[in-house]
Amino acid sequence: VVFMFPGQGGQYINMGRTLYEREAPFRQAMDLCLDYYFQLTSVDLSALIYPLDSSVTATQDRTAINDTGVSQPLLFMLEYALSRLLMSRAIVPTLMIGYSFGEYAAACIAGVFSYREALDLIAVRARLMQKMPAGGMISTSLPLEQLTPLLSGSLAIAIDNPGTCVVGGLEADIAALTQTLQSKRCFCFPVDISHIAHSPLLQQIVPEFIAALRQVDLQPPQLPYVSNVTGQVVTAAQATDVDF
Repeated sequence: VVFMFPGQGGQYINMGRTLYEREAPFRQAMDLCLDYYFQLTSVDLSALIYPLDSSVTATQDRTAINDTGVSQPLLFMLEYALSRLLMSRAIVPTLMIGYSFGEYAAACIAGVFSYREALDLIAVRARLMQKMPAGGMISTSLPLEQLTPLLSGSLAIAIDNPGTCVVGGLEADIAALTQTLQSKRCFCFPVDISHIAHSPLLQQIVPEFIAALRQVDLQPPQLPYVSNVTGQVVTAAQATDVDF
């Protein structure tokens, strides 16, 4: 049994709502996270993810839920609660992997840090990312070798997946690249994210984030999970190393 946790970009209003209404373990885990995040930030995310009017669709209020400071904690909460639900049914992973931001949920379920410590880090991470200039990311089917010569300014390859590449950069540079790709009739679309990720530009916030990590009592994993950095199972030494 492998648990696979998605990264940012898949969030939507009412995600997990039926589970929240019908499954006590899921609801309890979500409520713990939502309550703690409210204590931490004074931000009530429950009203956004599960509005009183359950007919609110995923297309409404997209701007709010796509904000980095909202989408990251909500995705973590959903992934954490869904894991708790499955494990309450004796479905325990033999391996886990998190795609990009999803590795926070994998590390938490593995026991590297608690859900509270995870939310502490996520809140700091989102705050630091929001200090960055406005940016964006686009996904395109153009092969890496053809895409690379088109990159300039702040643009950089964020993710190289089989069949697609994702480019990140400052807003103006992303807009210019989008126009270039469209003029070449290349398929491309924006990623639902309000700030840059997987970009060399983020190196400037690393020192502050490391300082926050030093406040967390990192523990060796009790369940194995694969690292985004190495492609191998995370070792105890890596999981407890703030630089890693």
